[in-house]
Amino acid sequence: MGSLCVTFAALFAAAYNLCMRKSVGSFHGTQSFLMVELWMASICSYCLQNALGAASTWNGMLVLSSLSLGGIFGATLYYLGKALAYGPSSLTIASLNASNVLPSFLLFALFGPELGFPYYWHHFFGSLMVLAGIFWAAKGCGGTHQWRAWTLYCFLAIFCHVCFLVGLEWRSWMVRYPDSFAYLRIYPQDVAKSAYFLPLMYVGAACLHTLFCMQKGEKIVSLRACYLGTLGGVCNAFYALFLARAAQYASVLEHAVLFPLFSVATIFLCNLWGKWLYNEIVHWKGSLLAFSGIFLAMADWRSSYLFFQDTFPHIWEQLRWLFSQASR
Repeated sequence: MGSLCVTFAALFAAAYNLCMRKSVGSFHGTQSFLMVELWMASICSYCLQNALGAASTWNGMLVLSSLSLGGIFGATLYYLGKALAYGPSSLTIASLNASNVLPSFLLFALFGPELGFPYYWHHFFGSLMVLAGIFWAAKGCGGTHQWRAWTLYCFLAIFCHVCFLVGLEWRSWMVRYPDSFAYLRIYPQDVAKSAYFLPLMYVGAACLHTLFCMQKGEKIVSLRACYLGTLGGVCNAFYALFLARAAQYASVLEHAVLFPLFSVATIFLCNLWGKWLYNEIVHWKGSLLAFSGIFLAMADWRSSYLFFQDTFPHIWEQLRWLFSQASR
């Protein structure tokens, strides 16, 4: 069930990224698209949370933290749109998804394994493989892209994205450990589970991009921006919903590869539409190395091994019997 939810989440995430890419080619920027998309995502997310019966508790700190995290999310989308305008979309989205390996190291450095943020050897080597794959893919892309501008905006997008993921992990930690380390808690567990968190986060990002549009003097939003923004907002809300449901319904074995599967599936689907729709050069060998690094860095190999060993003990006996028969 968890793998199925992740598959749907990746499909909606790839569709959202395609809407953003089309917005770059349609009306010379993403501010109008993002403004419409984020307001639509906040409305859709609120409706989905209420339909699923989430708690309606809230306080001032929840509102402040949600809006602040939304501002960081909005900055991520702003720099992502700039990077898409200056460089290849497939490599840009691959770089952003590959940055999912970085928060684990930051959380380990800040809080340590005592707070539930361990860091093992496979995290380090997997991160190196991801970086090597990204640079290898960038070398093979070629073209007439403005690489200096792309590198700057892509780095800023990754930086904001990592900060955003750390904030989300902090909120998830407050849900998972309600009675531990009270000095790191800014609101209680029931408030952390509030249905208003995601809608308010989208509102914070939407307000930021509304200010961007006002600063540029965009008083009229085109119909195509409304169309792509509405479609992108629905895709954004649904992929967040399916990803949250995947974490909820996943088995122990599925949990070990949940987020690697989402990242790899999203990158693969975005590479497909980048190749088919825009004829972009996709360096599949470099992408494969990055995909392998994502799996190595983000999968919980110890839990997978223990699950396999505890759940299928008869397999080991069968293998021993087969080897003993073969050796005669």
